[in-house]
Amino acid sequence: MNFAENSVEQLVDQGVALGKQDRLAEAEALFRQATALDPNHPRAHTNLAVALQAMGRFDEALPIIRRSIALRGDDANAHHTLAKILVKTNRATEAIEALRRSLQLNPDDTEAHGTLAKTLLLAGDFKRGWAEYEWRWKAPSFKEPKRLFNKPQWTGGKLTDKTILLHHEQGFGDTIQFLRYVPLVARERGGDVIVQVPRELVDLVRRMPTAPDVVALGDPLPPFDLHIPVMSLPLAFNTTLKTIPANVPYLSASPKVAHVWADRIKSDGGDEGTLRVGLAWAGRPTHRDDKQRSLRLEQLAPLASPAPDVVFYSLQKWDPQREAARQPAGMKLIDAAEKLFDFSDSAAVIANLDLVIAVDTAIAHLAGAMGKPVWTMLPFAPDFRWMLDRPDSPWYPTMRLYRQPACDDWNSVLRQIAEDLSAHAASKRSRKAL
Repeated sequence: MNFAENSVEQLVDQGVALGKQDRLAEAEALFRQATALDPNHPRAHTNLAVALQAMGRFDEALPIIRRSIALRGDDANAHHTLAKILVKTNRATEAIEALRRSLQLNPDDTEAHGTLAKTLLLAGDFKRGWAEYEWRWKAPSFKEPKRLFNKPQWTGGKLTDKTILLHHEQGFGDTIQFLRYVPLVARERGGDVIVQVPRELVDLVRRMPTAPDVVALGDPLPPFDLHIPVMSLPLAFNTTLKTIPANVPYLSASPKVAHVWADRIKSDGGDEGTLRVGLAWAGRPTHRDDKQRSLRLEQLAPLASPAPDVVFYSLQKWDPQREAARQPAGMKLIDAAEKLFDFSDSAAVIANLDLVIAVDTAIAHLAGAMGKPVWTMLPFAPDFRWMLDRPDSPWYPTMRLYRQPACDDWNSVLRQIAEDLSAHAASKRSRKAL
């Protein structure tokens, strides 16, 4: 290796180290220096594309990763990087083809299998997608620890005279979405069901129609014969788009707590013609893609002026900046979240509202599981469960999806919601006048 080649390798190595520290602009500069020194260096191009992707500059990253593949077509990592960039530009079919090539070159790449799983599900190919999704447990980037029980994992067979443990996985929203399978396990497979969830979900799950035995995470478990994480349930039931168990509601509020909130809401003003709307504008900050899915409250200002007959209720639990106390001008926003201690309380508020507007977070799942009208705001490249293009969700019949038409374009989303909200408020007022 001559001095120039050595310099390129050193620049790339330094850039990789900076990228691991999230110093992406500095890493980009080094990778560009490397590609300038050697325009035919595939590793420099691949890492430059990775840095640009991490900064959300997908259109810039795409020709660079294609250049890397043209220079070295047998690099599995480059094909995987291409696929991840294509996913972020909603080109799922092309991404699946890139992943197919990546896995031909490196069949045991757990990260590529994980990307393939989510891309297949995004494209609506549930048959292959749910099977591939089981690779998640082997991928280093998947931070959820695999629960190790001295019992086999259930794969969908009969459960006669058996007790099965369904246990929480990943976020609150994930578990809420897949709790829909609890009645099916009991009714169709004949098992006695134990559900283990975070303490914040316990009271909510106890009111499910099948009345499962519910245990909080960390508490002692009763004996069981088999177990399954909740996000493996679609595979166990061979779920397709046509067979999604979408009967809602499958979660409900405590009538007693809902009655308390009904009295509180009446005291907030307005009359029977007032539209009462719950808001959740941000998810948990530690979520991997939180920057793409979350907003600031000030960005919701367009919802205030077109809807004078609307009272908003903040359902926002993760509000470290106390945004709810600084509501946009013209918006009547009541901070209900101050009195919400678990999801049972959130359900009681939602039960008394006309509509929930939320980003892709647990509140959207809760409203959908309760059969409440919910408008969910999605980033341009959505999570796999929302699929592509469609304005509705096969998982939640009462949900309407509002998608960014371009990356980071929340303004278009909010303009459309403001227009629809104004019409919704006027409709309720006119019905009240009849």
